[in-house]
Amino acid sequence: MKTNKKELGKEQNTKIESEKTENNKSIETDEKNSTTIEGKKTSLDDLSPKSKKFAKIYNAVRFLVIIAAGVALIYASYSLTESYLNYKDDEKKYASLNDMFVQDAKGNTGSDSSAGLNGNKALNNSEVSDSNSTANSTNSNTSNTGSSTTSSNSSSSDTLNYSADSKKWVWNYDAMLKYNDEAKGYIKLDGTRIQYPIFEHSDNKYYLKHGADKIYNGAGAIFIDYRTAGLEGDMCILYGHNMLDGSMFKEIMNFRDKDFCKKHPTFDIYIGRKHYIYYVFSVFSGKDVDEKIYQYGFENKSDFQSWIDRVYSKSTYKFDTRKPTTDDKIIMCSTCVDDYGNRQLVCMYRGEEVVD
Repeated sequence: MKTNKKELGKEQNTKIESEKTENNKSIETDEKNSTTIEGKKTSLDDLSPKSKKFAKIYNAVRFLVIIAAGVALIYASYSLTESYLNYKDDEKKYASLNDMFVQDAKGNTGSDSSAGLNGNKALNNSEVSDSNSTANSTNSNTSNTGSSTTSSNSSSSDTLNYSADSKKWVWNYDAMLKYNDEAKGYIKLDGTRIQYPIFEHSDNKYYLKHGADKIYNGAGAIFIDYRTAGLEGDMCILYGHNMLDGSMFKEIMNFRDKDFCKKHPTFDIYIGRKHYIYYVFSVFSGKDVDEKIYQYGFENKSDFQSWIDRVYSKSTYKFDTRKPTTDDKIIMCSTCVDDYGNRQLVCMYRGEEVVD
């Protein structure tokens, strides 16, 4: 009996081991034939018709997402390339426009004003004897009275004698009007790319998307807020885009830097046929919805003085200039900082007139 029990125990153990081996083989087979759905392994054979349909939809959606991502990448690359080409085209146009005001020793300009921008050879700015550097240096040493006195001495490089192979920049308002009849003047900041004509339209939208040649252009142009009294009013607002390539009013952002403020205390502003030095007295950031800053007219002198006091106190840099009065003509340059209504502002008052 004892022998039979031992043999029976051995047979049972052998049977159990055999079953374990078969189960392991079955598990391995199931793993090979399984698929993952929503993080769970499921046998393909055990998938219900509904689950099979879900798997097909999942794979189709994944494929479409990959295709959409590829299309988005191609579109982004195209947009960047198009923007770059537009920037370069805009740069060439304004360089050629600047060429219209460059004269040699005989008084010949670099291009015919009636020819427009196309086909004109752009001059390198280093070839031009910039009128600003000497004028600004001279004016910074004068007393900042702000009165419109005429500076007729020869300190301005526009009035210096120059050799036959040199060139100088001479503002020609009549030529600018032939090019664009909405031209009102020109703005220059020495040592920067801010060298652009100023325009005014019947609304503020047009020159947001049109260049100096009135052709559609995302860079737009420098323009006057039509709601103000213009460059001869008490306070005029000028707008320009903050372009990624450094053009238009991008360098207005540099007035956040103290060293830049110190090196650039004045602008050259051409209004009609006249040339003035404007002195910066306040730079700060503000909101485009701030009606206390963006005012388009003043009821009286007291109202104007309150505005002057307000913007003067906001300046992030103390300029070596006097505080303007209600007798001054003021220009406020505005450019966007971001898409949330933040703006960088530069306020300046009219100083002396320069005779070129």
